[in-house]
Amino acid sequence: LKKIHCPTSAVSTEPMKQLVLGSASPRRAFLLQECGFRFEIRPSHASEEFNPETPPQEVPGMLAARKWSAGSGNLARHECLLTADTVVILSNRILNKPADEGEAVEMLTELSGNTHTVITGVCIGGPDSAPFQLHVRSAVTFHTLNPAEIHEYVRTFRPLDKAGAYGAQECLAHGANPCSELERAFIQRLSLGDILTRSKPANWKAAPMTAIKGIEGPYFNVMGLPVAEIYDDLMRLLE
Repeated sequence: LKKIHCPTSAVSTEPMKQLVLGSASPRRAFLLQECGFRFEIRPSHASEEFNPETPPQEVPGMLAARKWSAGSGNLARHECLLTADTVVILSNRILNKPADEGEAVEMLTELSGNTHTVITGVCIGGPDSAPFQLHVRSAVTFHTLNPAEIHEYVRTFRPLDKAGAYGAQECLAHGANPCSELERAFIQRLSLGDILTRSKPANWKAAPMTAIKGIEGPYFNVMGLPVAEIYDDLMRLLE
């Protein structure tokens, strides 16, 4: 159990329910923390296996709901659970988290020069009602990558915990702002400042692999949690 204490500037001063993040993803925790939420981390450890005949676009919502069901039974009455699942889809096929560095290289080689879809399913709710659910979609286009930079990226960042074997925050051109108009307005509204810079690891300033050529749809969705899309609903459920 990990308890995160976060800034409160973006959060109402009225008493709120306790938010529980049912995910071990450091990127989801970072985004919630940036938005000012206090929360506890309790990964559900629900199975992420699915029938290969399931339409790929249905998988993230199904897995988010499964994670929520697995964790909601342990909620106290004053708690609200958020679960999420993000998938990368290329040519109607899901690219899961790579099993090893070799598979990570294979995935990035497939993504090179192509456009893929990233979908995040989200479930939010307390123990006494059905959860609020949504899924958000983004289209990500990669530059054509050379084998040397792919191998260097995999060796340096070991993206084995990431669907599709990459982290969006690690694959942007230096100074790029891929946020949607909704996200830019959201950043201004919550005074999040240079959240893109803060999302990058502290030990480097420029992206080691400028893989992302463009994004249609929300950028934070590609990071793993579409915070601009869920913020108001999450605040309402916590009040």
